[in-house]
Amino acid sequence: MLAAGYGGDLKPQLLQRLLQAGADANRPNMENASAINAMAAGNLDAIRQLQAAGARLDNRSDGGETALHQVCSRPEAEQAQADPQAGERIRLFKAAGLSLNQQPPAANGDYIVMPLAAAVESGNRDCVKAMLAEGADAELPVFAHLTAEKAEAEGLDNPSIHQYVQNRAEELDGEMMALFRR
Repeated sequence: MLAAGYGGDLKPQLLQRLLQAGADANRPNMENASAINAMAAGNLDAIRQLQAAGARLDNRSDGGETALHQVCSRPEAEQAQADPQAGERIRLFKAAGLSLNQQPPAANGDYIVMPLAAAVESGNRDCVKAMLAEGADAELPVFAHLTAEKAEAEGLDNPSIHQYVQNRAEELDGEMMALFRR
């Protein structure tokens, strides 16, 4: 199943053929990530195909990631392009019970990046805008479950997502910055 999205280049026709041939839409990879959160979260047609085949949209990988961590990911060539389906993808995952603001710890008990911070990293402005419109809280820390001890040991800072964006003003484009202005 994951072959349909190998290398981040989703092949919807291959995905459709695999599903028609009986591929398990919920079969996880080695990190316990299903096809939804491993390669299809950024493609509305793929989400619908997998959902029609019985895929659970609320899968969580061993690292704690859900489809909301990948929902803004698209092939690099598409990142600068408009993403008019972003809001619809996010609403599908929210309807399945995924939260933009609450993250259980990873299976190993480690910290995990919040979906909105992952969205900022994707560079997908339409998706970040949709997450904010759907209630993502920019005042939450970048990492959930990051203890002070772990932060110190790894040399990590854990500002709010809003502050993280402000700290990266020189790297981010003006449109992304504008989404976080108060």
